[in-house]
Formats: sequence, structure tokens, C-alpha cells
Amino acid sequence: MVRFSAIRAAAAAATVLAAPATAKATSEAEIKVVVQSIAQLQVITGSSTTIMTDNTLTAAGDPSPLGGTSGMGHLQLSTNYCIGGIEFDFPTVTGIRGNPSAYYGAAEGLSTTNTLGVQPFVRFPTGSLSFGSLPALSGRATDAPLSASGLTYGLCDGTYDIFIGLVTRWDLTLPPEPMFAVPDTYRIPVTATIVSSP
Repeated sequence: MVRFSAIRAAAAAATVLAAPATAKATSEAEIKVVVQSIAQLQVITGSSTTIMTDNTLTAAGDPSPLGGTSGMGHLQLSTNYCIGGIEFDFPTVTGIRGNPSAYYGAAEGLSTTNTLGVQPFVRFPTGSLSFGSLPALSGRATDAPLSASGLTYGLCDGTYDIFIGLVTRWDLTLPPEPMFAVPDTYRIPVTATIVSSP
């Protein structure tokens, strides 16, 4: 009986002194981030104004890529891929005095609701695009939108400043409204849309 107890005590001591089983110290989890094609337009200057003071051509901004940007709308494109392009849409009108068959941008008087024909243009870092001939103010044979090719203007991975302006003259009016634009503030909204694929 004594001997049996001694054997049990020795077994218990051996259990206490044995090293514990070792669990795996590190584990690994993998997280993947899938980056998709991303392009966004941010409005920097959403409203701009120019003042018509005489009967000559009036411009909001300068269509030259090296010119000033005062009086122009300002958008910023950020993209991580080569986009197909950007479409600039705005209300248009035909029947403007001087060239009634051509399309012009239609700026509307806030007080009178009269129409002033305008020719919008868009400036990129590498060039500009206009809705018809700006010096001639002759409108355009085809309707809006004004489409800018991403390939032509190099709109690939990066950030790009885009400026929107227009040219007009006080006699680009719509019969039977007065021949010359009456004093008012004329407004034209321009909507820019990214075209994803070339």
C-alpha cells in the first residue's frame, strides 16, 4: 500500500515538471486592396462673371493655354487611368441674328429671360477646344455637347486644371427680342461629364 502511493506521487511530480505544449506563436492574414479605375471632377470655381462694356467681342477668359484665367469657371480632373474624354454640355439655340442656321450656346437673362448667343470654350494644359470659331463668332454647324478627347489632351494618370470660358457680342440676339442685348445678367450652365472609355 505504501509502495503504490509512492508510485502515484512520483507520477504526479513528473506531470508538474513536464514543459507545456507550445502553440504557434504567429499567424498571418492577407488583405487585398483592389484599386479600380477612378476619375473625378472637382469644382474649384463654379461661378464666374465677365462684363460687356462695348459693342466688340467680349470674352470671359482667354482661350490660349498660356493666357489668364480671370472670369473663367475652373474644374480639376484627377484620374488614375487614361479617360476617354470629357463632354461639356449646355443649352443651345439656333436663329441668332447674323447666322440663324448655326448653333450657339444660349445664355438666358436672369431678369428679362432674353437670349444672348455665346460660344463656350474649354482650356486644358495642352490646348483648348471651342464651340465654333471664336474670332468669327459664327456659331457651330453641329449641336452640343463639346467633346474633348482624352487622347488628344493627354488626360491620363494625373491631375489636370480645366478652365471654361466663353465669347459673345451684344448683337448675338434672338428675334423678335431687341437687336442689341438689353442690360441684364445672362447665365449659361455648363455640365461636364467624364467619358470613361476611349
